[in-house]
Amino acid sequence: MRMMKVGQCKNMYMFGLIIVDQSVPHPLASAQEVTEPFGQCYPEELETSLDSGHLALTCRFNRWGTLVVAGCNDGYLVIYDFVTRRMVKKYVTHMHAITAVSWSRDGKYLLSSSFDETIVVSDVVAGEIVNKFSMPSIVNEIQMHPVKKDHYLICFLQHMPMLMTIDDQRTVIPIETEKNTTEISGIVASFDKSGSRIICGNNKGKVMIYEVDSLSLIASFVVTGSHPIRTLVVAPRGDFFLTNSNDRIIRVFTLSTVLEAGVDGTVLPNQKVQDSVNRTSWKVCRFSGDAEYICAGSSGSHSLYIWERNNGSLVKILQGSKGEQVADLIWHPTRAAAFSISNGKLLLWSQSPTENWSAFAPDFKELDENIEYEERESEFDVEDEDRSIPETENVNCEDQVDLTVIDQKLSEFGYSSDEDEMDSLRLILIAPDVENPEETLADANKEAPKAEPVPAGKKKEPAAKVTTSACRSVKTTETRRRRGGGGLLCLLHKPTVVFQFSIVSFDFEQTEDRLHGYTIFGFQFPKGSVMIVLIVQIRKADRARDEPLTKFNRMKRLRKRLAAASAGEERLEWANKAEFLLAIIGFSVDLGNVWRFPYICYRNGGGAFLVPYFVMFIFCGLPLFYMEMALGQFHQCGCISIWKRLVPIFKGVGYATCLIDVYMGCFYNTIISWALFYLSSSFKWPFPWQSCDNVWNTENCIPDNATVSLGNTSSNYTNAAEEFFLRRVLEIQNSDGLENLGNIRWPLLLCLLVIYTIVYFAIWRGPLSSGKAVWFTATIPYVALFALLAHSCTLPGSQAGIKYFLMPDWSKLLNIEVWIDAATQIFFSLGPGFGVLIALASYNSRRNNFYRDAIVAGCINSLTSILSGLVIFSVLGYMADCLNKDIGEVAETGGPGLVFIVYPRAISTMKAAPVWSVIFFIMLVTLGVDSTFAGFEAILTAFCDEYPSVLEKNRKLFAMFFMMAMFFFSLPTVTYGGNYLIEYLDHYAVSYPVLIVVMVETVTISYIYGIKRFSADVNEMLGVEPSRFLKLCWLVVCPAIVSMILIFATVQLKPLTLNNYEYPEWSLILGWIIRLSSIVCIPICIIQALVRERGSLKSRLHCLMVPSQLPATSLRSMDSKDCANCSMDKRHFSEVAV
Repeated sequence: MRMMKVGQCKNMYMFGLIIVDQSVPHPLASAQEVTEPFGQCYPEELETSLDSGHLALTCRFNRWGTLVVAGCNDGYLVIYDFVTRRMVKKYVTHMHAITAVSWSRDGKYLLSSSFDETIVVSDVVAGEIVNKFSMPSIVNEIQMHPVKKDHYLICFLQHMPMLMTIDDQRTVIPIETEKNTTEISGIVASFDKSGSRIICGNNKGKVMIYEVDSLSLIASFVVTGSHPIRTLVVAPRGDFFLTNSNDRIIRVFTLSTVLEAGVDGTVLPNQKVQDSVNRTSWKVCRFSGDAEYICAGSSGSHSLYIWERNNGSLVKILQGSKGEQVADLIWHPTRAAAFSISNGKLLLWSQSPTENWSAFAPDFKELDENIEYEERESEFDVEDEDRSIPETENVNCEDQVDLTVIDQKLSEFGYSSDEDEMDSLRLILIAPDVENPEETLADANKEAPKAEPVPAGKKKEPAAKVTTSACRSVKTTETRRRRGGGGLLCLLHKPTVVFQFSIVSFDFEQTEDRLHGYTIFGFQFPKGSVMIVLIVQIRKADRARDEPLTKFNRMKRLRKRLAAASAGEERLEWANKAEFLLAIIGFSVDLGNVWRFPYICYRNGGGAFLVPYFVMFIFCGLPLFYMEMALGQFHQCGCISIWKRLVPIFKGVGYATCLIDVYMGCFYNTIISWALFYLSSSFKWPFPWQSCDNVWNTENCIPDNATVSLGNTSSNYTNAAEEFFLRRVLEIQNSDGLENLGNIRWPLLLCLLVIYTIVYFAIWRGPLSSGKAVWFTATIPYVALFALLAHSCTLPGSQAGIKYFLMPDWSKLLNIEVWIDAATQIFFSLGPGFGVLIALASYNSRRNNFYRDAIVAGCINSLTSILSGLVIFSVLGYMADCLNKDIGEVAETGGPGLVFIVYPRAISTMKAAPVWSVIFFIMLVTLGVDSTFAGFEAILTAFCDEYPSVLEKNRKLFAMFFMMAMFFFSLPTVTYGGNYLIEYLDHYAVSYPVLIVVMVETVTISYIYGIKRFSADVNEMLGVEPSRFLKLCWLVVCPAIVSMILIFATVQLKPLTLNNYEYPEWSLILGWIIRLSSIVCIPICIIQALVRERGSLKSRLHCLMVPSQLPATSLRSMDSKDCANCSMDKRHFSEVAV
């Protein structure tokens, strides 16, 4: 207790019973920045970018905001001075990419973690490793204790978080989990400001607070539903914390309120912010230094959203470059500035400079130059300080007041950044003439003069201090890295002879070509003066000069992509755009374009049919084609996993799609085996289908010059070509129907085995193998079609056949069945609903222009159908001319009979018939095989994406077992009665169910997932939203047309017959069971999802209707069970690291 005069209280502030003297400047006052009192205190524009030649993945400010450290993909820590924006320090701590970094309180140490499952404590001044610890799995986040620099909080991707000390004492935090749960993932945790509590968030949406000393649970509550908490951040001032969940909502809570609620309490957030327009998911969230603002970086684009914490209003959106993604984000502790990381660079966002000062003072007047202006007191103050002082009684300054002065440090009353820590490291000084702090230690390597003995009685002079950058250990110091030349490692002594071996690499990405060279290996003989250095140089390839190296490098990159895909780290992509286009064209252009379209066109008015055909193509076919390609390319996964990101409750649509593909694969390959059988028979002359002298022919067989109508089943006479197909290829005479399928046709079995072998080796490595196969299978049909058209146009009667094909019958347009046939042909030709377009597009880059691809592939498909019609009817006209019949009689047969009976018969009458027969049936085989590629690829992609840890890593083995199973399921279709089964499966298992699937898919995407959200996805990929026409088609036209086809198909349902065979009644019941087996997957999965979800029915439906915005790469790197629960994105760091 001492007496103090009132006049001495002028420079003092009173905090309760504590008085702190402010007359003497605080030691940290000079370093502490003050937030700008005028205007808005948040970043407004991009100021600059910092690039050290390393790819930055994560960054953190020190406590004062004077230094910022970046953890890089090559294990380097790079430190920048915030004021000068220059690099002041860098050193290596890990062998792999750094995942997280944290400063100690005094700024002298850095804690870092890496993908090599280690954490390292390093000395900032010396640039050396102090301690290194091995962890049980990859560390997701680390944090040094706010007070104790030897205590760390560690969060893992697949383990419980733990507290750890520098002497390697580890204590696992007892996070609450579900019963019978063996693997924990996605737990986030953070110290509070004082370090006395730990706030945790689990993957079930629950927040828990523990005491640090006893690890006892003192408070807990459920945020919302069961959405995993992906991010938990405590405000710098300590009274707030925020959570970011998978529902894309950022919630702010008051810590004191949570503590008052206790264990299993009910806590409502103070504020909730989200992007309700685009439904953006957040990659990283941060508070501002004063906790008045919330900043979040969007997932999938470089956009920073800033909200006011008090009212939740969005005040700013900072847009980065298109095509970039935010890897990390950090706000300056005291300034309105923030760093974001994208493409390995640190981008600094700050306030724009203010030029119009009159905006802050209404009475401000511009003065002419050289005219002195006298500032009035308090003119530019926000508030008049004189008026804010309350009127008090006049006190004589000589009066004495009793005051209690406590001599104590401010740090004992709080953990503010204004603590008196004189030994803290705030700045790393660097000489102004040194360009790079990691300068060559040529001067440091010079031998220092030997110290002379100090004479007795003479005081020893103090040794001159040397800066840290020049005092580092020679054994761990790297020389200055000059661009293009790499760097030399200074190991034991200065070498006199250096051997450098340069390796040229063409593996450079878009923004990595600024780094021209770096050292990856150095060796020096212990007692010699020779150093061997290996340097990698990255430069663009000279195609003319380095072509052999380029080919070698392509193989190297191919092996690298395969290894990464097998490990689940990277999704394979098409080698180029042409492969994707050929794969899409190969799928959509199939056997139906050759045997179904010409017959449907002829039957429905010839050229007049093209009007409804193209109308349906524009209003229904192309929009659905576009939609599925957009979904696959954006979400980067197959038709099962994609529903987790669309509408999880309709995941059964994906399983229904795969089951339909399985049914179709069982009989479609058998049809291709027929074409392969014909191809092998084409090498015999005369053709076996020309004469009636074969063992399979009957007495009713007639030669080609007979006058019996072709394919007339009511007559006792049959054509030789028809008997060859029915009695030789199928041997259908040995079967009575489904009741007696008979034995296996061994020649067809051999052909089927060849087809499955070709398909396996085409898809066993995904797009890497199928992308090469389609160059042959998708181009050969067009070569064959043009060759056949050119030859057939020279035949007599061909022009009459083409005229008959294109001659319009406009009266047919009034028939509703013609429009239904047009819609059905377009629908089944382009192939939406089979999951193929989603699977093939998922291997695209997300910046691919799929809109152009959809138009090109769709138009080529339609034009191919017309081209096939010209080829078929030109030959039919020639045949009618040879038989002296009307073209209508010749073209009476459609479907498989058209290509396996009518066309072979016509080819047999041509010159060089074997050549044209081989060309035609090679075309049929390739048309069928590349459609099979796509169908089976859709199934493999769907299940590999759904179960990546088991199937994706063993894709070749899984593909082999899948093909063996499909071959086994196809065996009944190569029996004597296989044709009955093929017609049966085509009628019941495919046609009707796929319409239901497309109907559910279209309505779900348009109305539940939302056309706005889907348009935003398209905008993110293409930079432009879909047109209003496309939106109208998705919302109204497409559902209406598909519903119309469904209604018409339902009305036209009748008992199935084949020729004169009527299927038994038991087969009709079994057919409906097969038809419903795929459709019933949808309600089964809906019920299963509702049972697994927690909460009320309303909350369950709400959660299952909300898309889950896990990135596609994350979906591929997790099991299906983990995708629903894991709140962490495992590719959070590796997206940039790769």
